[in-house]
Amino acid sequence: MSANSNQLIQKLDEFIRKYYLNQLIRGILLTTGLLVAFFLASVSLEYFGHFGTNTRTIFFYALVATSFISFGMWIAEPLIKLWKIRPGISYDEAASIVGKHFSNIEDRLLNTLQLQRTAESSSSELLMASIDQRIGELQPVPFATAIDLGQNKHFLRYAVPPLLLLILILIFSPSLVTEGTRRLVNHRTTFENLAPFLFNIQNEDLSTVELQDFELLVSLDGKEVPNDLYVEINGKRTLMNKLSAAKFSYVFHQPRENVDFQLSGNGYNSSAHVLKILPKPSIVGFDVELEFPKYTGRTNEARKNTGDLLIPEGTKVNWVFNTSKTEGINVVIGKESQALKRVAANAFTFSEQFKRSSEYTIVGSNEFMKAGDSLRYTVTVVPDLYPSISVIGVEDSLNPKKLYFNGQVKDDYGFSSLVFKYKRLDKSGSSTEENEQSISVSKNQKSETFFHFWDLAQIGLAPGDAIEYYFEVWDNDGVNGSKSSRSEKNTYRVATMDELAAENDSKSEKLKHEISESMKMAEEMKKSIKDIQKDLLDKKNLDWEDKEKMKEVLQMQKALQKKMEGVQQKTEQKNSKMNEMMEFDPQLVEKQKQLEKLFEEVMSEEMKKLFDEMEKLMEEMTKDKAQELLEDIELSNEDLEKELDRSLELFKQMEFEQKLEQTMERLEELAKEQEELSEETKEKSAENEVLSQKQEELNEKFEDIKKEMDDLEKKNEELENPNKMEDFENEEESVSESQEESKEQLDKDQNKKASDSQKKAADQMKNMAQKMGNMMMQMQAQGAQEDMEALRQIVENLLTLSFDEESLINTLKVTNQNDPKYTDLAREQLKLKDDSKLIEDSLFALSKRVPQIETIVNREIRSVNSNMKKSIQNMADRKTSDALSRQQFALTSLNNLALLLSEVVQQMQQAMASQMPGSGSCTKPGGKGSKPSAGAMRKLQEQMNQQLEQMKKGMQTGGKKPGDKPGMGAGGKGMSKQMAQMAAQQEALRNMAREYESQLKKEESGKGGSGDMKKLQEMMEETETDLVNKMITQETLMRQQEILTKLLEAESAEREREQEQRRESKEAKSEDYGNPEIFFEYIRQKNNETELLRTVPPNLNPFYRDKVDEYFKKQAE
Repeated sequence: MSANSNQLIQKLDEFIRKYYLNQLIRGILLTTGLLVAFFLASVSLEYFGHFGTNTRTIFFYALVATSFISFGMWIAEPLIKLWKIRPGISYDEAASIVGKHFSNIEDRLLNTLQLQRTAESSSSELLMASIDQRIGELQPVPFATAIDLGQNKHFLRYAVPPLLLLILILIFSPSLVTEGTRRLVNHRTTFENLAPFLFNIQNEDLSTVELQDFELLVSLDGKEVPNDLYVEINGKRTLMNKLSAAKFSYVFHQPRENVDFQLSGNGYNSSAHVLKILPKPSIVGFDVELEFPKYTGRTNEARKNTGDLLIPEGTKVNWVFNTSKTEGINVVIGKESQALKRVAANAFTFSEQFKRSSEYTIVGSNEFMKAGDSLRYTVTVVPDLYPSISVIGVEDSLNPKKLYFNGQVKDDYGFSSLVFKYKRLDKSGSSTEENEQSISVSKNQKSETFFHFWDLAQIGLAPGDAIEYYFEVWDNDGVNGSKSSRSEKNTYRVATMDELAAENDSKSEKLKHEISESMKMAEEMKKSIKDIQKDLLDKKNLDWEDKEKMKEVLQMQKALQKKMEGVQQKTEQKNSKMNEMMEFDPQLVEKQKQLEKLFEEVMSEEMKKLFDEMEKLMEEMTKDKAQELLEDIELSNEDLEKELDRSLELFKQMEFEQKLEQTMERLEELAKEQEELSEETKEKSAENEVLSQKQEELNEKFEDIKKEMDDLEKKNEELENPNKMEDFENEEESVSESQEESKEQLDKDQNKKASDSQKKAADQMKNMAQKMGNMMMQMQAQGAQEDMEALRQIVENLLTLSFDEESLINTLKVTNQNDPKYTDLAREQLKLKDDSKLIEDSLFALSKRVPQIETIVNREIRSVNSNMKKSIQNMADRKTSDALSRQQFALTSLNNLALLLSEVVQQMQQAMASQMPGSGSCTKPGGKGSKPSAGAMRKLQEQMNQQLEQMKKGMQTGGKKPGDKPGMGAGGKGMSKQMAQMAAQQEALRNMAREYESQLKKEESGKGGSGDMKKLQEMMEETETDLVNKMITQETLMRQQEILTKLLEAESAEREREQEQRRESKEAKSEDYGNPEIFFEYIRQKNNETELLRTVPPNLNPFYRDKVDEYFKKQAE
C-alpha cells in the first residue's frame, strides 16, 4: 500500500473518532437532562405524596432502569466504538458521510476506496497510479471538519434547565431532595407522618379463629379527625365502614393466616398491627369406599370428597377423613352420635351399612374449638325395583297358529328367570293346568330383548277353544328376595266351524268382487286404448292431449297391476289359513296353488314391458311407434281380460269345492255330536231339560247346514258349467224330523225313544255326508275324464292345423305372386285362421275348468291367430316374404301349443291313474304326483265300513233260505254286483296302503311303522276274500273296525310328520322361523323383498322359481 493510501486511511480514522466523540458528547447531555428531570420528579412526588412502599418501589426501580437504559444507549455504546472495543461504521460509510458534506468530493472518495481494494487483488501499476492521483486530489480536503462539535450546544437546553432547577432546590429547599431521596432509597420501609389525632383499636384481642370473619373496631381521638379512615393490608388501602364521626369498622373475611395491617387517614398512618389467626379444626378431604351387594354385579367404587351418595340398598360405606389441626371427629347419623377412630395423626375412619336413606353430619374439634364447622350430607338409598316387561305379539300372516313374540325386560341389576305361561280354556270356560316354557335370558343384563316362537298347532286346540297366555320375569333381588312382573294377559281363541265358514265366505265374496272390479278396469283400459287409436288415425303427429291420454292408460295399468297383486296375496293368505284350520282334499289344495300361480301371472311380462317401453318413450314418442305399441298393448289387454275371466271362473269353482268339502266336514262333526248326545240321553247323564237344550242347539246347527246347502246350490248355478249335484232335500227333511222327534220325546221324558231318534238322526247325517263325498268324487272323476278327452281332441286339431299350415307354407314358397293360385292360397290361409279361432274358443272354455293349463297357452293361441291374420293381409298386398314370416311364426306357436298341451294331457293321465290305482274304481284324493294320504284312506275306509254295515242289515232283513250258511243271504244280481264293487274298492285301498308303506320306508322319521301297514294289508286282503265269497259276518265288521282304528293311528302319525316337514319347508309361505328375530327382521324388510320377488319371470318352472325366491330371501337377511 502506498504512502498516499495510508494517509487517506489515517484521515478516515480521524473522521470516525470525531464522529463517535460527537455522539458521546450529545449522549452525555441527553442522559444528564433526562436523569436529573426524572430524579427531581420522583423525589418531589414522594415528598409531597407520601406514597406507600409499593409506589416508592416502582419509582425507585423505574429511576434505576431509566439510568441504565439511557447510559447504555447514549454513553456506553459511542464510548465502546470510540475505543474500538466493538467495530463502528466502515470506511465506505465514513466516505459516504464525507461525500455528502463536501459537494466537490461526492462519490470520489468512495470510488477511490473501492478502486484501492480492486488494485490490491490485480496489482496493476496503471490502476495504482490512477488511485494515487485520486488520493492526491483528495489530500487537501479536511475530512474531520465534516463533524461540527459545536452543534452539540443545541442539546444544552435539555441538560442545563434540570441542573439549574436541582441547584435552586438544593439552595432553597434541600429537604425536598434529601427527604425524598431517603424515602426512595428505603422504598421497602414504612414512613409515618405525625398525625394530629390518635388511632384507638377497640378490640380487646386482635386474634380470631382461622377462616372466621373478624370485625376490627377503631375510634379516633383528637381535635382534627379525618372524615374517612382506611386500612392498608399488603399495600392495598380499603375504606373502612364509618359508624359515627370518630368510629370506624372493617371486617376481615375468613383469614387463613396472620394479617399485617395499618390504619391511615388524612395522609397519616398508624403503627403496624397484626391480626393473629388461631388454628381451626378442618377436614381437608375424605375418601369413600362403596362395597355394593354382590347380586348387583357392581364392582366396589372409591370416590374422593363426595359426601352425598346415591347407593343401592345394602351397600356398606367406608370413610377415611383427612384432617388438619384436628384432634377428634364425631359423626351424627339421625339422632345418634359416634366418635371416629383415629388411625393416623390426621386421619380418621368410619364404616356403616345403609338400608334406608339417611342424613349424616361430620363435626371436627381441637383445643381451641370444641365443635368446628360441620359437614352435612345425605345418603340416598335406591331400593331394588320390580322388573318391567313389554311384549309385542305378531301372527304369521300365512299361518295364524304361529305366533311370534318380541319383548324387552328391564331391571335394576339383572334377572333370575323368564317364563312363558299358558293355560287352555275349553268351550265351557273351564281351564286346564297352567303350563310354562322357560326362555333363556342373561342373568346380569339390565335390559335385554328376547324373542319367542309359539306353535299352537302342537297343542291341538279344538274349534271354539281358547288359550290364555302371558310372560313372567323374575329379578335377582338379593335383599328382599326375587320379585316378578307379568306382561298383559292375552287370549287366543280358535274360531268355530261356523265362524270359519262365515269368514271364508266373506273373504271369497270380497275377492270375487275385486276380480270383477279388475275386469271392469281392464275393460275401461281397453276402451281408452281404442279411443287413442281412433284419434291417431286423423293426425300426423302426437300432441300433448294424446300423450296425456297415454299417461292415463299407464296409470290405469299400474292400478290394475297393484289390485291383482293384492288379490293374489289375499287369496294366498285365505287359502293358507283355511288349510291350517281344516284338512282339505289334497287335490283341492293343489288347485288352490295353481289358482294362486294364475293370479300371480295374470298380467304377463310382455304386457309389463310394453307399458315400461311406453313410459320411457313418452316424451319422444312418434305416431307410428305409438300406434305399434297401442296395437301390441291392445292384444295383451285382450289376453288380460280373458285371464281375469278365467281366474274368476276357476275361483268360483274352487270356492264351490271348498264349500262342499267344508259342509261335509261340518255334517260329519254334527253327526258325531248328535251321536254323543244320543249316548248321554240313553245313560241319562244330565237333566232332560239340559239334554233338550243341547238338542235344540244341534237342531239350529243343522238348520245352518241346510242354509249352506242352499248357498252351495246357488254357487253351483253361478258357474258357467254347473256341476251335477244330487238332491238332498229328502235327507234334510228326514234329519230334521228325527231331531224334532227326539226333542219332543225328551220333553215327554221318553229318553229311550229320544236316544233312538238321535241315533237315527246321526246315522242319517253320516249317510248324507257319505253321499256328498261320493258325489264330489264322482264329479271330480267325471270332470277330469271329460276335460282330458276335450284336451286330447284339441291337441289332435292343433296337430292337423299345424300340418295344414306347414303344407301351405311349402306351397306358397314355390308359387309366384302373379299366379292365379295365389288368391286360392290366401283363401286357404283364411280357412285355417277360422279353424284356429275355433280351437282358441274351445281351449279358452276348457282352461276355465282345467287350472293345469298355464297362462302361456292362451297367449300362444292368440299369437297364432294374430300372425295368421297378418299373413293374410301380407298375401293380399302380395308381400310373400312377410306372409311367409308370419306363417312361420304361427307354425312355431302351433307346435309349442301342441307340446304344452300334450304335457298337460300326460299330467292329467298320471293324475287319473294315481286316483284309481289297481283295478278298483275308488277315487283317490290328490293331484298329480301326490302320495297316498292316510287321511284319505281313512275316509274311504270309513265310507266302506258304513256300506258293509248297511249291506249286512239288508241281508238280515231280506231273510235266509233253508240251507244257507251263516252270513249268506246275498241273493240277486244287484247284491252280487255291489259286493264285487266293494271288493274292488278294498283292493284299491290295499294297493294304496302298500304304496303308503313304501313311502314310509323312504322317510327316516316315519311313524306308524311299516309293520303295522303290512298287517293292515293282510287284514284288507281277508276282507276282499269275504266279499268275493259273499260272506259278511260279524268278524268281518270287527276286522273292518280294527282297520279303521289303525288308519286313524297312521293319520295321527302322518299329521305329526307333516308338522315337522312344514318347519323344514323352503317355501316362503310356509317357512317356520325357528328364530323369531328373523321374522321381525323379515317384517321390516317385507315391502322391499316383495317388490324384488315380483320381478321373477312368470314363465319359470316351480323348481327355478323356488331357487330365485330362496336367493332373494338370503339377500334380505
